[in-house]
Amino acid sequence: MSEEVVLGFAVGVVVAGVVLLVLDIVGTWVLEHLVLHLSPALRERARREREQDESEE
Repeated sequence: MSEEVVLGFAVGVVVAGVVLLVLDIVGTWVLEHLVLHLSPALRERARREREQDESEE
């Protein structure tokens, strides 16, 4: 294989990894917000945990 092919493949792998990482972060954020909006009990628990974390600081 030529150097250009190897370099192109390496760049493609890195770009694909970054895209998957961004999709994972965005997907997790969206799912968390959907679950919190759908479940008042989870929203209340998250609020209490956030307050507890703030009081510990």
